Amino acid sequence: LIIYILSSLVATSYMLSLLILLSKNIILSKRYNLSNIFKTSNKIWYKNLLIIVLVICISYLGSCVSINIGKFAVNSLNFSLNLTKIISFSIYLFVLLGIIIFLAYSSFFLVLNNKLILSIKKSFFLVKNNYIFTFIFLLIFILINELLDFSSTLLKTNNVSILFELIKSIFLVPILS
Repeated sequence: LIIYILSSLVATSYMLSLLILLSKNIILSKRYNLSNIFKTSNKIWYKNLLIIVLVICISYLGSCVSINIGKFAVNSLNFSLNLTKIISFSIYLFVLLGIIIFLAYSSFFLVLNNKLILSIKKSFFLVKNNYIFTFIFLLIFILINELLDFSSTLLKTNNVSILFELIKSIFLVPILS
């Protein structure tokens, strides 16, 4: 399982780097050179992997904190389960919207300037100046993703699940990146 997760993260990082590089080259020069794109991607994929791992770690930390605060609220403070769910969800939402959202464009800036810390700083300032737009964009993506997952679960057939996964992979992931 660990090998699968690590290889999936590496492949995602590499493919995301390739996709952004390809987009950059098409936009800037109206043509692209695949050998240069692969060479550049070979130099930056591991930095992109660090960004992905950072997002996963912050997300995991946020979920652990929200779950433990929820447990504390139920056990020690005798809060109702519904109130605890609201509190835990609010804390996790704060972690997503208050911290992780600022890393939204760091992979893009990493491809542009090949510097990890600088890409995180530029992403932070871009999101800070365009927070509402970034929030709405990510919210739409999350809602579409959840709607597809819910529809797939509701219909409970493998063919529909595969179709929804293809839609997410072909349309949502490239748009988000």
